[in-house]
Amino acid sequence: MRFLHAADLHLDSGFDPTAGVPLDEARAASRLALAHLVAAALRERVDLVVLGGDVFDRSRDDEETANFWIEQLDRLHDARVPVVMVAGNHDAESEIFGQVVHPDGVTLLSSLEPTSRVLDHLDVAVVGQGLDEAGFAPDGGPDLAAGFPEADPGLFTIGLLHTSLGGRKGYRSFAPTSAEVLRARGYGYWALGHVHQRGVVSTDPWIVYPGNVQGRGMLETGPKGATLVTVDDGQGREIRDARALELDTVRWSICDVEIADDAANLDDALARIEAELSRSMVEARGEGPFADRLVLARVNLVCPPRLREECARRESELALEARAIADRLGRIRVERVAIVGPSGPADREPLDPAR
Repeated sequence: MRFLHAADLHLDSGFDPTAGVPLDEARAASRLALAHLVAAALRERVDLVVLGGDVFDRSRDDEETANFWIEQLDRLHDARVPVVMVAGNHDAESEIFGQVVHPDGVTLLSSLEPTSRVLDHLDVAVVGQGLDEAGFAPDGGPDLAAGFPEADPGLFTIGLLHTSLGGRKGYRSFAPTSAEVLRARGYGYWALGHVHQRGVVSTDPWIVYPGNVQGRGMLETGPKGATLVTVDDGQGREIRDARALELDTVRWSICDVEIADDAANLDDALARIEAELSRSMVEARGEGPFADRLVLARVNLVCPPRLREECARRESELALEARAIADRLGRIRVERVAIVGPSGPADREPLDPAR
């Protein structure tokens, strides 16, 4: 049995267009990532898709977004792939999310109490609870997982929850809980959402954040996508594999270009910038429909103290040259050139407390 675990689609949230970035492509990124998710589910012939919340985004919440969402679910419905999902904090704030009529085969679990969707043909139960306004308390609301039922020994049980666990820097607290509480339920896999960076909290049992499917800025660099889980069909039904799938269509990258302390000037900086941009393109290259990712790169030019004045004076010139290099390379754009010290940038953006 195989299932696909994804979360934090944030449909149509987009991101601020940056220098040299096609506006239409920036706006379409989250939709393309969802289409990639559905294509991956069909290509991998999964038996089930579970979604850990934040399908919608409060910054874009309209009928057009809802229609695209239903179109993608219809593709799964036509292939007879069931979907089980919970509401995240953005869904709970959405005016239109609660009005969406989902196709047959799509189950939105209750936000009022833990509920189960049993898939008899798979001997699988998905148990979850979404977020509602109670989860917006200053302390993140109650520990929802503590109220989940214990696993049925005759079924492989998947827990579904949008949570910050014990807290994550840069993320609001929702449904706070702990790995110990989750482990005590006896489930085979916990499918979490809310944290946009992929992470495996535990492998006994598996407790996984798949990350979001599409990065939305320089705080969300690197591969984004979903987790493909394979469960043995024999006695014990152990998880054989939990593999990350890269589904993003726009990849955010930070390129650190260090200028040698003994460099006479900045003339060799452009060659190093080109090498780092090329490296980012190679790392972002995928396969099949994902091969043509657009890379949005920030170049951190690490200047030694004695060259800081020249770095600052030539910052605009270096940015223009870096963007010209990116244009020559192809599917990569330079979002910004930042002058930083050897200890790192002093002007990193603050983390977004509203996630």
